[in-house]
Amino acid sequence: MSFSFLTKSPSRSSKKHGKERELSLVIDVESGLVRGSLVLFSGGSSAAVAPHIFHRASAEIMPRGNGDETKGGVRLLSAMLDAVSVVSEKTVTGGLKIASANSLNIPISKIHVVFSSPWIISKTKTVKVSYEKETEITKTAVNAILDGERRDLEQKFLAEHDSSLEFDLAFIEQKIFEVKLNGYPTVRFEGKKARELEVSFAVSISSKSILSHIEKTLEKSIRMSERNIECHSSLLLQYSALRTIVAGGSDYIAIHVHREISDIIVVKDGLCAAMASFPAGTALLSRKLTYSSLNLQSQNALHPAENSRVAAIADSSTNTWAEQLTDTLAALGQMNSMPHRIYLLANGHYSHFERALAEISGEHVTVSPIEKSALDSKVSHEDKEQEDSLMSLYVFALQQNLG
Repeated sequence: MSFSFLTKSPSRSSKKHGKERELSLVIDVESGLVRGSLVLFSGGSSAAVAPHIFHRASAEIMPRGNGDETKGGVRLLSAMLDAVSVVSEKTVTGGLKIASANSLNIPISKIHVVFSSPWIISKTKTVKVSYEKETEITKTAVNAILDGERRDLEQKFLAEHDSSLEFDLAFIEQKIFEVKLNGYPTVRFEGKKARELEVSFAVSISSKSILSHIEKTLEKSIRMSERNIECHSSLLLQYSALRTIVAGGSDYIAIHVHREISDIIVVKDGLCAAMASFPAGTALLSRKLTYSSLNLQSQNALHPAENSRVAAIADSSTNTWAEQLTDTLAALGQMNSMPHRIYLLANGHYSHFERALAEISGEHVTVSPIEKSALDSKVSHEDKEQEDSLMSLYVFALQQNLG
């Protein structure tokens, strides 16, 4: 389920040689970066055709300081909207030129906006309900559990976020991972009787104010024949894609390190056991060292003395990050039973965060990136040099939803 905050009409698709196609803009909004891709999706009878990314663009979210700390949230929102405007225009302009050169002349029919923290909050939970006697399980009973948890999440969101943003909360997505009756998993629960109902699920919420601002920004940047925008949780899309892509691995942790925040997914027995975020990211490095010096140090290309200096600063920063990761996993009750595989996405600073992870996890845990080869058959690219594992995960998950 996804939240559409523009009037949603049936998608326009192009049919060629019996194949249905949909041209979409995918916008990824992180804590410090906005990325966009123009994507050709295939749906209906041609859902097995891999989606194709024509063009990609990105822009950093750069708040302008004015000395008024009470307006920090407003400045961040304004900077994010500026980045969304720049990225959407660049992605669409460049992407449509390439699409036209490939004899594809169809309008953009949908925009997908993918949110990471702090623009969204996602929560996983397992709720168990016991009945005095055998009771028929209905969809209404399951929805009542989800509604109650969504209200709790809304209160948590309000307590944790900047009041200057005037949050009016909007439900984005919910996903049921598993339903158990009397301790046994079941796919079809409606109408069955049980004395115990257990539901494992995730819900995501954001701010109507933020969504409205993004809608207006996109309307100025892009002309669409039909207004059709859907919002998604980054964590839920990653989880959806990884369930298919991760071969033979039912237990793992996926970590996405972006500028100010890191997002975590813990998967056990093939199901999402926990989702969380903590306020530490690549900015721990970039505030103290330039990207070029970090890159050269990781290749041992600096003078030995300078290499040691840069390494010491980088190690200190990523050790701080690792401590917060450990605290977060411990709070989730996952530290003592950590899966033996960690998938790491770290926005150009992979080697530094990999080292920190290796130190806290030990030899029995394997840390690795999302291999591009695992995505080659799932998503195709007009320009292989623009390949991006995280965007490919999103696009693959969205294609699965179409199928």
